[in-house]
Amino acid sequence: MLRKHYADMRKKMTEEYKRLLDTEAASRFLISDEYIFAKQILIYAANPYEVETRGIIRAALLAGKKVALPVCEGEGIMSFYYINSLEELTKGKYSIDEPPCEAERKVTDFSDAVCLVPGLTFDPDGNRLGYGKGYYDRFLRDFNGKTVGVCYASFVKWNIPSDKYDVPVQYLLTDGYLRRIKQN
Repeated sequence: MLRKHYADMRKKMTEEYKRLLDTEAASRFLISDEYIFAKQILIYAANPYEVETRGIIRAALLAGKKVALPVCEGEGIMSFYYINSLEELTKGKYSIDEPPCEAERKVTDFSDAVCLVPGLTFDPDGNRLGYGKGYYDRFLRDFNGKTVGVCYASFVKWNIPSDKYDVPVQYLLTDGYLRRIKQN
């Protein structure tokens, strides 16, 4: 029910308004310490319901950072692969743009990495409502870098349902702010 609600909210946004919000979110991230001091950016290629990330990807590549995008490999398994340009992406599982799955491009060392995590909505505690497949939660369980949830400010909601398998993010990035989440 919540997934449909936030998908419907996104459908009601004009493309011009969405572009404005996407630009605001990208700008906030690109001037943050989390971006500036990261050597690796793990990032998604946005679908129509998510905050657009291509501007961040281009900026990170131009800045000489290592940039990697996810590939859904098998049931619930997600790996990240480095890219050199956006032109390398092709439609993969779930019609999501994915990088080439070449062994030499697979990320095995996540030192100094920040991972941008997409979501339909987040709550102020970093809990996420995604698409229900659990790929990011499984990946984030063993990830020791910084995690940044990304959604529109108007989509942040109190008390997202979560369970013991859900992994909250450490930061929340929206068109209105980038803030550290206080976690127990």
